[in-house]
Amino acid sequence: MNDEISRILKLLEDGKVTADEAERLIRTITQSQEAGTERTRRSEGDACEPGAVWKALRRTLRAVARAQRRSAWWQYFWTARRAAEARRKRAAEMTVAQRVEFLLVECGLADRDDLSPAAKLDGDLGCSCMSRQLLRYALEDEFGITITNDEANGFATVADVVACVEERVGAQPSPEPESADGPQESPAPA
Repeated sequence: MNDEISRILKLLEDGKVTADEAERLIRTITQSQEAGTERTRRSEGDACEPGAVWKALRRTLRAVARAQRRSAWWQYFWTARRAAEARRKRAAEMTVAQRVEFLLVECGLADRDDLSPAAKLDGDLGCSCMSRQLLRYALEDEFGITITNDEANGFATVADVVACVEERVGAQPSPEPESADGPQESPAPA
């Protein structure tokens, strides 16, 4: 294997080029080598098979591409799973207002010191139209609700955001009891 193909495979391994780009580069290199080999074969009468090398490289590149896709999928799955666990933990430990404030800070839309229920999104926090959309998507993801563009653009203060979320969260049906086999026992009096 020549040095150029080795360098391309190293770039692929380091993630600096994609499998498709590496395949295209190697194809270009082998075609230029084949052209030179063809001239040499015609002059020397040699019968070498450059197609076999190309097939082996192609199989290797496809295997690397499959491994990259599998790795990307597992990274996505693991990240999504960890995010869902963090959301469940926040839901158990924090109020709706605390979770909204957490999202504003986590998304980089406000500093913890600037937050108060009366803080204006436009004036105090400097939220642009794009920031409002980021907040909208973060709220939808965190609480499992739907907020329209008009509603997101209508938020004036942090209290408005909290009120909208509480209204939506309160409107959702409550989860069914985990054990529906028999009658639920009430707690014993103290």
